[in-house]
Amino acid sequence: MSETVAAGGPPEQEAFLQLRDVAKNLGGNPVLAGVSLDVFEGDLLGLLGPSGSGKTTLLNIIGGFTDLDAGSVRIAGQDLTALPPHRRDIGITFQKYALFPHLTVFDNIGFGLRQRKVAAPELRQRVGEMLAVLGLTGLAGRYPRSLSGGEQQRVALARALAVRPRLMLLDEPLANLDAALRQRVRFEIREILRSTGVTSIFVTHDQDEAFALCDRVAVLRGGRIQQIGTPAELIYQPANAFVARFIGSPNVFEASVQHYDAQTQSIRFVRDRFTGAACVRAPLTPGTRVEVFVRPDEVVIARADDVQPAKFRVKDWVHLVSGREAWIEGPITLRARLPSEATHLERGAAVIPSWRPERAHAFAIEPAPPAAATT
Repeated sequence: MSETVAAGGPPEQEAFLQLRDVAKNLGGNPVLAGVSLDVFEGDLLGLLGPSGSGKTTLLNIIGGFTDLDAGSVRIAGQDLTALPPHRRDIGITFQKYALFPHLTVFDNIGFGLRQRKVAAPELRQRVGEMLAVLGLTGLAGRYPRSLSGGEQQRVALARALAVRPRLMLLDEPLANLDAALRQRVRFEIREILRSTGVTSIFVTHDQDEAFALCDRVAVLRGGRIQQIGTPAELIYQPANAFVARFIGSPNVFEASVQHYDAQTQSIRFVRDRFTGAACVRAPLTPGTRVEVFVRPDEVVIARADDVQPAKFRVKDWVHLVSGREAWIEGPITLRARLPSEATHLERGAAVIPSWRPERAHAFAIEPAPPAAATT
């Protein structure tokens, strides 16, 4: 039996979407291993993880496109496990948009309404509302081939929302857009979903998209939820080494525990005569080998002086949109994000890195299992 994790909502509120012990094997391999999850009405939840983590399979099970091997799916108290997709009242947008090329924008948006035999006056009204909400009014008579990628994406979203689903599923809908368009459209989608109030689940492998679009994000690995929380919780309070490594491209290095401080729940560590501090989730004894994670934007670099002899030197740096990122080498190799106006980090400069202990995280390195005996 897996532990149930909740996405938003007060503890006393009943979850709108409930997954219980959802399991799925493909080709004899477990893709989902007993996933339990609560999502509350109106939430925007992201499913984030590397390829093969099970996020798309989980989305397809919720939508009814993939059968589960064990467990259950309930929405608003209704068990959907045995219902086909067209009876689940769920909207979905795909990576490829799946627009009908022979239909106009108006008819694409109204397709689901016609399938539900909505009367013509109401159909025109609801399509008109979607055209207005998604900024497509002037494109109603156009065909998909004449639309930009961003416009096609909005038509696909309008078509899904026009039927007023009780749940929206979005499967990497921005993957085919260029970087600049993705940044703009992700905020448009968030505002649209917010304004309609529809509960939504968004699958992506892009952290920026998940954090920009979603209230909470569930991180998956190997068919299990590793952690669910707000973007800030995932960044500043990672549950384990996988989440710490996966979120935010941190610096990672091994070290040994020198001292554990129970009051601050932090450790002092040492690595080749370099000492530092990091927070931990459980007490660690001196000598324990740990992996330390610290994000580049948390590393502060000061110029070394005669009082503090340098153990590190600047190897190189590059300009980024948000400033400069420097590589420094010494007992460990670190990346540090710095403002563009920083002038004391020429290549070869002697420097001293530091960070706030609460913004670095250390996790004990689990010993490798013994090798299997051979005969």
